[in-house]
Amino acid sequence: MRVLPDEELPSPGDRGGVAYLFWLARRQWPTMLCGVAFDLVWLLGLAVTPWAVGRAIDDGILGGDYDALLRWAGLLLVVALVRAWAEAMRNRAGISNWNQAAFRSVQLLGHHLTRTGGAVNRTHAVGEVLAVQGDAFTLARAYFLLGGLTSAIASYVVVAVIVLRTSVPLGVFVLVGVPVFGALVSLVARPLHRAQQAQRKASGEMTEVAADAVAGLRVLRGIGGEPQFLERYRERSARTLRTGWAMARPVALLEGLQVLLGGILVVVLTWVGGVLVVRGDLQPGELVTFYGYAAFLLTPVNLVADNLMTVVPAVVGAGRLTGLLRTRSATHDVGTAAPPSPGAALADAGTGVEVPPRGLVGLVSSDLVEPRRLLERLARTDDAALATSPVRWGGVDTRDIPLRDVRARIMLVDSHPHLYAGTLRDAVDPFGRHTERQVLDAVDAASAHDVLDSRPDGIDGELLEGGRDLSGGQRQRVGLVRALLADPEVLLLDDPTSAVDAHTEDRIAAGLVTYRRADSATVVATTSPVVLSRADVVHWFDDGRVLTGTHTELSADAGYRRAVLRAQATSAVGDGDG
Repeated sequence: MRVLPDEELPSPGDRGGVAYLFWLARRQWPTMLCGVAFDLVWLLGLAVTPWAVGRAIDDGILGGDYDALLRWAGLLLVVALVRAWAEAMRNRAGISNWNQAAFRSVQLLGHHLTRTGGAVNRTHAVGEVLAVQGDAFTLARAYFLLGGLTSAIASYVVVAVIVLRTSVPLGVFVLVGVPVFGALVSLVARPLHRAQQAQRKASGEMTEVAADAVAGLRVLRGIGGEPQFLERYRERSARTLRTGWAMARPVALLEGLQVLLGGILVVVLTWVGGVLVVRGDLQPGELVTFYGYAAFLLTPVNLVADNLMTVVPAVVGAGRLTGLLRTRSATHDVGTAAPPSPGAALADAGTGVEVPPRGLVGLVSSDLVEPRRLLERLARTDDAALATSPVRWGGVDTRDIPLRDVRARIMLVDSHPHLYAGTLRDAVDPFGRHTERQVLDAVDAASAHDVLDSRPDGIDGELLEGGRDLSGGQRQRVGLVRALLADPEVLLLDDPTSAVDAHTEDRIAAGLVTYRRADSATVVATTSPVVLSRADVVHWFDDGRVLTGTHTELSADAGYRRAVLRAQATSAVGDGDG
């Protein structure tokens, strides 16, 4: 079996949903070809069986030839064994095709999300992204059934030829009847497609509401917003239910047509065959053969209908997936300039702020909007923002430097870092590069020992997804530990102490100064006077102007005093986390 996922997977480009399905097929054509071959052997074995049974009856039983009966019985045994082997192999190939298509789609989606970052969040809701991940497995099922569709067509042709050689009227009926019935089944495809799209949209909206609630459950409970959420969720759930019922109608019609049309085939073929036997135009064994073919033809018809019910949601899901894959990253990794040597300063042209190669730098404004924008420019999260306010690193425009070099040496940490499920050790040291002592030193610098104490197993204790079993301040400090262990040359922190009390804030500020190595820079966007008092330099953003100095010097400015004193009051009555 093929090892998945692929180490290297090229981009599908700007393909639409149908083109993407063909692109996936080209990536796995060997196993798809095997699947078609095994399906063909399996169905042809089914097709040959009625013919061999009829010959055994006519030549062996009615003809009184015991040897002929044994020969045909032996052939039936061989066909049954080959058919059993082919059925096992077709399932193996089908599962392989399913897995390849699903894992490649998930792999493409995962890589795209990590490359595009926040650009996806601006164009797609969280619930929609989660739903698209499910679409990857939905569209993959089409590759499991594709071999059956191809072999159904081939076996239909083989059966039609055999029947024509036996009886022209019955052969014509098979040749004409099956395509007509297939066309009738396809009439259901369009309403089914529309219903699938509506149900898919409603389900995505419901998932979005649920995902938002899980992310903000603590806040919802704190402000008493649970009733409003429940009402929104009930409304979205009811809409999903209605679209599900609407989709059930064409699905039920399609399944009903399968039974009805297959039954018509059986009845007509058996009735016409019986008339021909009475007239002497057919042997009894040939009638048994025709009856077997009538039952056999249910399989190709059902396979066509199954493929139709699978292909429709596959096209819908592929369209959603490619729509997300067409989201463009906010950064364009086309630079080839060499990164500066260690110790280079970062300079923002728009504000005139310069980040020295070492020390603690504070960024302050009344609402932290401008400092956050500056942090994003320094971290190069959006090249469009750098068009009007470029950032130079050692005199080189950061857009001209390969993105991997920027990411390796400059790190931006959000005020609400995401934590994945797993152990606390995995959360702060995901690559396992640090010793126990190094991890504990970072924990001490971030004043996060209470997080360790809250776990029965300490550093090896388990965390829930998103750190839902931690307070807001604890999540902030675990994220800070992770950032400190990453040890970037330039560490950009967005309000890292907003959810802790003043005493914890003071310990964190002291830890930042002592922990960060002498040849590294730390930039903090904050209004905390505790943190700012320890900064080597502070930049105060005030109504379009930037004032620079120490915390003590800038405290002479009335606007600066109001901003930091308000923050101090807020911290004093904060959540007390620490």
